[in-house]
Amino acid sequence: MAQSAVRHAEAQKWTLKVIPVLDWEWTIRDHDQLMSLYRFCDRDFRIDLIPEQNESSVETSSMRFVLGCGRLVMRQSVALHSHQYTATGDPLVSILGLSNGYLIRFPDVADFTVLDNDEIQCSPAPDIPEHTLEHLLYDHVIPRALSHKGRTVLHAAAVEVNGHAIAFLGDTGWGKSTLTASFWRAGHALVSDDCVVISNTEPITAAGIYPGMRLWPDSVLAVGVPADESTPMAHYSSKRRIVVDAEQDDVQTAPVPLQQVYLLASPDDDVTTISITETLPHERVIHYLEHAFRLDPTDRARNAAEFERLTQLAERLPMYRLQYPRRYDVLPDVRTAILAHVASTP
Repeated sequence: MAQSAVRHAEAQKWTLKVIPVLDWEWTIRDHDQLMSLYRFCDRDFRIDLIPEQNESSVETSSMRFVLGCGRLVMRQSVALHSHQYTATGDPLVSILGLSNGYLIRFPDVADFTVLDNDEIQCSPAPDIPEHTLEHLLYDHVIPRALSHKGRTVLHAAAVEVNGHAIAFLGDTGWGKSTLTASFWRAGHALVSDDCVVISNTEPITAAGIYPGMRLWPDSVLAVGVPADESTPMAHYSSKRRIVVDAEQDDVQTAPVPLQQVYLLASPDDDVTTISITETLPHERVIHYLEHAFRLDPTDRARNAAEFERLTQLAERLPMYRLQYPRRYDVLPDVRTAILAHVASTP
């Protein structure tokens, strides 16, 4: 690890206040799995980074992360690419173009800069807790950074069933994490809770970015997770992060062949029974586009490449619409119906 106490981030058109770097660096390389050790303040965390295999490439791509203090000082006007407020209570997210990368701004919380040299820098506001920064990095910044490097990254969850992954696609708050945690507690290996990296190879594979899950408190209780196995997700949300040990708990840390995808219907649908129906390829493309992470939605070249990847994915990978009553007592029956359907499909 780099043993530097202070490093200045330099750029042509903008600058950061002095950033004391906490000797840390992580790298993404083209192999099955890389366990990366990084340091937030004085505490170590360990995460799984599952990059896509690319046997035809001999080059190694990498990213570095720098944690500092102070707020980003803009010295020029920048282009606003997108902004949003998430239904889970995450702060308003603004993505702005810089001369050498992108700024992902969470107002009053933190600025993350994703630079063209594959460095990610973080400038948090004063007194922001470590677990909030960890959440923003894992669940918002890294998925966007990976997608910008040409990866297919979906806002989805996945578990392993009989050596293959099944993924759950749906809007925020529609039950992906709860259903995934239900499968996990029933003995199925966790692949990912909220972000699935898909390789459009043969076979198609699915992988997570880190081992863990995020649930609302009532869902934590409903799926039977002990209280001491969850921690706060972020200081501005009541959601809990389920503590998962990749070396001890039932977690799949390598890419898994992806068998099929289940598209969760809206919980507002007034249904009393469980139903699973197949979708058509043109419908699948739309749903993949709606649930894909992207850093710069104005980048036409990347949009065209992404559309091509998702079109191929829609033609090759089955997707089924899943409707079920949103009641915790129905979850065992939902699992049974899904498992029976998986067993009946090639």
